[in-house]
Amino acid sequence: MSTTAAESLALDLRASLTPNSNLLADIRSFWFSHLPDDESIILPKMDQWRHWFQSSPEFDQLCVKQFQPALEAIKTTNPTPESLLEAANPQTPEDWLCLVLLLDQMPRNCYRGPASAAVFTFFDPLALAIARRAISLGIPESSPGMKHHVARRSWFYLPLMHAEDLDAQEHSLCEYQRMREDVRAFMAIPSATAASLAGDERKCHEVLVRNKEDADKVLDMEYDFAVRHHVIVARFGRFPHRNGPLGRETTPEEREYLEKGGETFGSSG
Repeated sequence: MSTTAAESLALDLRASLTPNSNLLADIRSFWFSHLPDDESIILPKMDQWRHWFQSSPEFDQLCVKQFQPALEAIKTTNPTPESLLEAANPQTPEDWLCLVLLLDQMPRNCYRGPASAAVFTFFDPLALAIARRAISLGIPESSPGMKHHVARRSWFYLPLMHAEDLDAQEHSLCEYQRMREDVRAFMAIPSATAASLAGDERKCHEVLVRNKEDADKVLDMEYDFAVRHHVIVARFGRFPHRNGPLGRETTPEEREYLEKGGETFGSSG
């Protein structure tokens, strides 16, 4: 590819991803649109969690219509994580979150079946690199409006969970466990002490304490999901249910595992 053509593609990518394009804001509005209020964003109910993880043709079509053009632009330019970050230029923790959602979640709704190879071979490595950068900057666990908001913080760790890499899986377990500990320690703060917190954190504490049983269930569910992914990669070195789209030969042990009801995570995990 000539330098001029490469520069043109880079400009197209930047136009698609920069804050002025509203893409990241559109992702934020779309992804959380089924949550009726601020309390739900702090701690969604179980049926609200399922909205994200249960396959729905209608939801897929909405993702395709609104966000596949940006994903195709990324595929066409084939950026490095560094050049993608430069083009997206995330300015806030919410921007970082939406960039992770764009790379890790939107492809799973836009590319299903045989097309899901693009998810596993192209988008997942980018999502993993961006998530690791965000984690290294302390964005999920240090930013106000992220640390104790399970419905925001947890998305940063899914690229680790989706990786066919044992180090990433170990990292996933550590981050989900840290989130459990952080949120539970936060809920343990006495109400009198919590009254002196800043407005958003005070509201977050109030919601979590009032719904402590639900919060514990969600935190345990998230960690359990990470464990289930880790067990598979620790055993096989990969996710056997991805073999079909990736054109990989399934080993006898993997075939037996799948035939006996082994995890497929809706074939998008």
